[in-house]
Amino acid sequence: MSGMLTLNVNCQGGGKDGDGTCKCGSNIHNLEAKKWIDQPTKGFIKLTHYSKIPFSLKKELGGFRIIEVGGVSERQPIKDVVSVSVYFWEGAKNKPILLGIKKRDKHEPTFYGKANTGITWRNSTVQNLDEQQALDNQNCHNNGAVPFNIKGSTSGDLLRDDKVTCVNTTRRIELVGGSKNHPGSEYVTTTYKVSGDTKISRVTYRGKDTTDLSPPTYPVGVIRLYSYPGAINVPLMLEFKSENDGSGSACFESKDTSGTNWLEYGSGNSFYNGDQGTPEPTDALSEQLDRVLCKYHNNVTLDLTKERYNNGDEYCCSEHKDGYKISVTSGEIKVNGVSKTASYCNHTIRGGKLAGVFYKDYGQRKNIKLHGSPFPIDGVDNVYVFYCQGNGPSLIYVDSKSAVDRGWYKKGDGNNWTWNSKLSVIRPAELKNLSCAKWKRLKGVLTECSCTNLTDDCSDPKQDEDEKQLQQEEEEVQKERQNAVALTSADSQAPTDPAPSPNAGNPSSTGIGSGSPSGSYTSPSSQQDDTGIPHEVTIDIYSRSVVGQSTIYGGNSPNIYVTPNSSQLSVKDFTESTHKAQGGNYITVKDFKYNERLIQGDLKGTIKNVRSVSVFYYTPIEAPNRIGDERGRPLLVKVTQKEPGSQSSTETYYANISTSHDDNTQWREWSLPRSKDALETKLTSLNCDLNNVVSIKVNQISGSYCGHLKAHIPGRVKVEKVDDHGSLGSYRAYKHELNGNSVGKFHISDFKNGQSITLNGLPTPILDAKKVVVYFCGKIPLLVYIYSNDLMTGPEKWFQSEDGGGTWTSASTLNGNNGANNDAIVGLLDTLNSPCKPSSITIDIYKRSSSGATYHQYTDTSSRRVITVTGVRNSSPGFIEYRHVILGRTTFTIEKFQYNGKPVTGGLSVPMSKVEEVSVYYWFPLETMEYMDKSRPLLFKVTLHGGDEKWYENNAEWKSAEGSGIFSPDNFQKKLQMLNCKLNYAVIIDVSQRPDNDQYKEYDACETTNKDSLDPNHGNARMQVAKDESKTGTSLGGYEVYSHTLKAHPHGKFHIVGFINNSTNSKEILNGIIASSERPILDVSEVRVYFCSKDDPKRPLLLYYKTNGGSPEHHLYQNHTPDDRGKWEYENNYSPLILYEQILEILNGLPSKCKQGTPPSPKAVSEETQPQPESPQALGGVGLATLGTMSLGTISGISSGTLAGSAATFFAGWKLYNRYKGDPWVRKA
Repeated sequence: MSGMLTLNVNCQGGGKDGDGTCKCGSNIHNLEAKKWIDQPTKGFIKLTHYSKIPFSLKKELGGFRIIEVGGVSERQPIKDVVSVSVYFWEGAKNKPILLGIKKRDKHEPTFYGKANTGITWRNSTVQNLDEQQALDNQNCHNNGAVPFNIKGSTSGDLLRDDKVTCVNTTRRIELVGGSKNHPGSEYVTTTYKVSGDTKISRVTYRGKDTTDLSPPTYPVGVIRLYSYPGAINVPLMLEFKSENDGSGSACFESKDTSGTNWLEYGSGNSFYNGDQGTPEPTDALSEQLDRVLCKYHNNVTLDLTKERYNNGDEYCCSEHKDGYKISVTSGEIKVNGVSKTASYCNHTIRGGKLAGVFYKDYGQRKNIKLHGSPFPIDGVDNVYVFYCQGNGPSLIYVDSKSAVDRGWYKKGDGNNWTWNSKLSVIRPAELKNLSCAKWKRLKGVLTECSCTNLTDDCSDPKQDEDEKQLQQEEEEVQKERQNAVALTSADSQAPTDPAPSPNAGNPSSTGIGSGSPSGSYTSPSSQQDDTGIPHEVTIDIYSRSVVGQSTIYGGNSPNIYVTPNSSQLSVKDFTESTHKAQGGNYITVKDFKYNERLIQGDLKGTIKNVRSVSVFYYTPIEAPNRIGDERGRPLLVKVTQKEPGSQSSTETYYANISTSHDDNTQWREWSLPRSKDALETKLTSLNCDLNNVVSIKVNQISGSYCGHLKAHIPGRVKVEKVDDHGSLGSYRAYKHELNGNSVGKFHISDFKNGQSITLNGLPTPILDAKKVVVYFCGKIPLLVYIYSNDLMTGPEKWFQSEDGGGTWTSASTLNGNNGANNDAIVGLLDTLNSPCKPSSITIDIYKRSSSGATYHQYTDTSSRRVITVTGVRNSSPGFIEYRHVILGRTTFTIEKFQYNGKPVTGGLSVPMSKVEEVSVYYWFPLETMEYMDKSRPLLFKVTLHGGDEKWYENNAEWKSAEGSGIFSPDNFQKKLQMLNCKLNYAVIIDVSQRPDNDQYKEYDACETTNKDSLDPNHGNARMQVAKDESKTGTSLGGYEVYSHTLKAHPHGKFHIVGFINNSTNSKEILNGIIASSERPILDVSEVRVYFCSKDDPKRPLLLYYKTNGGSPEHHLYQNHTPDDRGKWEYENNYSPLILYEQILEILNGLPSKCKQGTPPSPKAVSEETQPQPESPQALGGVGLATLGTMSLGTISGISSGTLAGSAATFFAGWKLYNRYKGDPWVRKA
């Protein structure tokens, strides 16, 4: 004996988990102490003193005393002690509630408890209780703390144990008003009232301890369970409120469906409004439950409040902020490509179930219940929302994989929304291109929802015919949904799998995976009765179990053991369940039955000397998780007989010929041929007929088949072309579905290309398939979509091939696509190697005919594709559109753009896929052999498959022109004119422009209507005007000359598309001078306008320009009327060699205040007369500066004519200048 311990029960030495040292002042050598937190269960502290050498424990414990069980004297210590433990509750760490004393010769400690105010520790209070029971009982007595047990998502109670009398007799918990739904949500609150100053010591889930859930230590008055009973079997949250004023609140959220993993949330005081008597739940509660459901349970809740979320927004819960599960986009309804006034929002769900839908109406949360589709809904990809009146939606479309849930729902009374069959023929992918018939249906329903301003300007000669087709489609969709609803109801009411369990019919059972009988049952040594005749038995061919296990049926001797075995069967994917008597003894089969129904046909009557009966099933649908009708039907029965004393046995086969899907009682004898694969062929054929197990022939595009060559009822699967409304482009799709006269879903054993070639890479077998869609280029299969419940839990539903359909790999980029998003499907198909794959080409926007022809071809050097260019005149007056397409192809991919072989830069996003056409716009007057290298492209348009367009404009570099309002015919014409002015210097001359400071002035010579919206990059002035001081003064008297030239290039050439007089902001077009975009004046370097300085400043008198070539080159117009437009006259018959006196003569011939007398006649001029060098005098017409900047090149235009003798004219003019000191070149009027 090592010594005596005087225990201080309030001492908690040893530290957490113990440091091996006793700190209670003991003098016992080698006495150690250990402290455990959450021992033996959560919420308790256990402090143990122990020693390898037994010691004595004093019964006096500093004011307390122990009454030892079996002790002889109160004064004698407790001897042979090896450990003594003191227990505390976390909520009262200084108050011991239980002692546990273990002696050397005992396996378990003896427990002692005491009353709350007592000083005596005695065993009688905890007698016959284990450690946990003793703790709960003593904690109840001493601290008023009891465990709370969560029984389900909406129910709980105090943890009841018959032996824990304190909890059962002194503490009460009461359900208050049952479970109540939260307004505006699917959530339910269950409230319990707790009385008697009760605390909660710990929380369990169905008796199991929870983690990270430490309830508050104050007295609890209310416990609330916040639940989502539709799918989650545990409460989402748990709240404990204090008993007195209810201000104390502690909430915990469940982390999974185990019921044992929790996380503390904080206070729930914001969850309710109102007084304690009638509290009302707030939106904060629903929003918190939305978050928990999303964060931990992968269920999302949609908020469809109008304008709550807009295009591009994402949301769900804050924990998913780096990858929100819901994204919002907006769309506009189009009918035959024309936009309507109706728009919608699309909430896309990326993974998870749809837990609920709500909206807020003036701050009040309103729930949306979909008739016939209870939440949560699995497989929802998108929810499309239409708004009419108020803050909530009026019409929604649920894009679900389930036919029960999928469809249009219209707002009804209250929270209920009804499924709308009228719109069931419209899929969301069609909203951007509805037919007139479908728009009429949608408009009608939206009008019923109080939507206004819906246009109805839609007509189609086939509208009535389309409506009849829609009525048929509507009936088909209704039937499909009704069948789906019926199947769902049947599944929800299906009983537990009626297949016999391993111990069915007999107390004997087999061990899991043992493959042989085991247990206490002892079989007789012989299966014969006392006459020596084998017993008569009834074979139940329904009875079977999974491979590796056995089952027994019969009830009385003899018993039949059924052993399924697939490893010894040579036919892949089939199981042979063998029925035998114990030891393989003979039996006489009196009858065969299938699940209590007697077999008819050839498999009937007494069969003697039977050694075994084998039943063949399809293995993949015999899985333990498949119950009832989900399991397979029997295909073949083999009866093996052997005469006593014989060395050989005989096998007789019977085939299931039952025609009804729920009947397996009709059988016919079948002779096994000698061919090698006869058994496999027969099983495969029956499997297709009875179990709808098919081999998908991916190359088949019409008709029906069973999937196996020798199936005796062909046509199990039908193949139809998918009507994609042209959205698949060059590709075609064909769907394989169960024929209408077949029942249930089908299962896929393999995929074949033809009758014999099995395709690699596709997962098989696939169970519970609804359809398979195969996408082709011509006759080449490229893509397979498998709609199957078997694959719904995993992402792999799409598979692609790049070797003609022989080998398949996962097309993971389409996971989540239910087959409705053809844009994404075509996007993938375009990446696969096939003749339909769009060519990656380079478009050269310079390329067009140089001879004025409207048709041209060029070859892309990288792809070797021939590109045709077709010119279309007057798509906008004065301009030409060149359309680039690929010869023999409908779509292509643009790898890059070029201009005459050089890369085009700017805001072009390449590569561009699914392109049908590229249109480039040029100014037609420059599209000649002489000018085309100077003609600059103005706009180009990329037309995509489906009708979408991308526009780009030339602004030094190419930029997007979308959204600038250019698409009406009038605006489009103005846009082209603005760009033409900026790029090709096609200007409008304003004759009213004169500098204010006698220096020069700049003005915008372009079409300026709506320039800020149509051409934000328009810039400023294109032309400048200056007063020519050298040509006024005494020579011309009171007349003034103003010169109009290019601002950026004063000596450069420009083209005139109009003359206006804008002196009164009325932009009066000059009467008599022809110039327009269709008939421009080309290659002008200067325009001169003559005014009378004493006259009306709005009235020009004379206008001159030179076209730098052609005949005539010089053009002079005189104004004979005093108004702004004037009456301008021009005469072709004139000599270009005249004097300044003739200019005066012309000016003086016009009405003005500067009019002078007739000047003297000019003297004759001799060729030999040499002029004296002196400064040039004022020119009334074209001066030396003009001569010096005129081009000698040959330039033709609509008004310029043909160049004739331009060089000779130049030198003749130079001689005249020298002789006559600057007399002008103008025609004599």
